[in-house]
Amino acid sequence: MSRLRNLHKLLDPEIRAKNMREIGYSMRGAWWDIAHPAMPDPVFVVGCSRSGTTVTYETLAAAPRFLSFGYEIPQFWNGLYGPLNNGWHSEAARSEDAKPAHRDAAFRYFFQRLGAGWVLDKTCINTLRIPYLYSLFPKARFVFIQRDGRDNISSMMDGWRQGRSDGGFGLEMDDSSLEIKIRTTIVLVHLWE
Repeated sequence: MSRLRNLHKLLDPEIRAKNMREIGYSMRGAWWDIAHPAMPDPVFVVGCSRSGTTVTYETLAAAPRFLSFGYEIPQFWNGLYGPLNNGWHSEAARSEDAKPAHRDAAFRYFFQRLGAGWVLDKTCINTLRIPYLYSLFPKARFVFIQRDGRDNISSMMDGWRQGRSDGGFGLEMDDSSLEIKIRTTIVLVHLWE
């Protein structure tokens, strides 16, 4: 009888939607296991937090050729290789930490949630995993964002003063600064292709 006590939760539309989404992920995962559809190696936007990675990521993600989560996935990458399975040594990952099963798990995860296509990922902690990612995905593209360290630290401190630690500091950017970043991103995309 105790197993039936949560039956009322099935009436909650949010729980039903979550369950349906998970069923869809499971079905796509089963299809991946059978068919292994071809997928290109991902594109990684990497840089320090508060360096401009988000605006670059969002600009690139607006291109129809990319599939993106719209958020960072550090838990996924840590699940493949990270503190939980390296004795809490570090979130960094080296080339020799990359295993063929990690590549397959990453593509399966991407396919389950986004479908087949060119995946764009921006997870800031991946700055500590470049050799690992390159070993997993030798044809991957990396967009490196660099910002003057003094400005970067100042921006982080502003966020900390506001009590934020999740990267979403809610800081406003003036239009000219945004325009420069968008132009820079467009130039990067053209150079890249």
